[in-house]
Amino acid sequence: GVLYKHRNLDGLWKALKILEKETELKPKDLKIRLIGDEGSLGLSSAIAMGVGDYIESTPRVPVDQALQIQAEADILLLVTSGVDLPWSRAWATGKIGDYLGARRPILALVHPSGDAAQTVQSTKSGVVLHPDDANGIKQAIASYLDTHKRLGEIIYEPDMEVVSKYSWRNLGAQYAKLLSNITCSE
Repeated sequence: GVLYKHRNLDGLWKALKILEKETELKPKDLKIRLIGDEGSLGLSSAIAMGVGDYIESTPRVPVDQALQIQAEADILLLVTSGVDLPWSRAWATGKIGDYLGARRPILALVHPSGDAAQTVQSTKSGVVLHPDDANGIKQAIASYLDTHKRLGEIIYEPDMEVVSKYSWRNLGAQYAKLLSNITCSE
């Protein structure tokens, strides 16, 4: 993907630094795989903050490969803008549909009152935190790491009835109905 101008991972990088100090977290314990154009992934800020060793950068991949990678991930990282503007709250990236389809827990670093947050919360698909909330992000990562250490996996128990409302098939049907209603009413 691409981290556009108003999206950044500085809160995540700060959380990793805090975890290093408080828990002796090491890069062998956690890898964050970012896929996309290297210049747009925020890697320079991770390196500048001393957490570059946690990052595995992969160039863009075809959609089918990206979906496979998502399905195999322990946690999926969703990042939107934390800027408190009307457009940032209404911003619900299409990546959410892919992530819900992957059926993996989502660490959503998004505006807490925005559409993306509402989707993740209503589906019970993950944890929602403001992108700048380094302490909250730290706690979420620590909890995920602890669960993985104790159980060998991270438990994912979404509300599948609500998740199904966000499937591409269902959304496509809703869109087709809307278009039909518009064209039939003329």
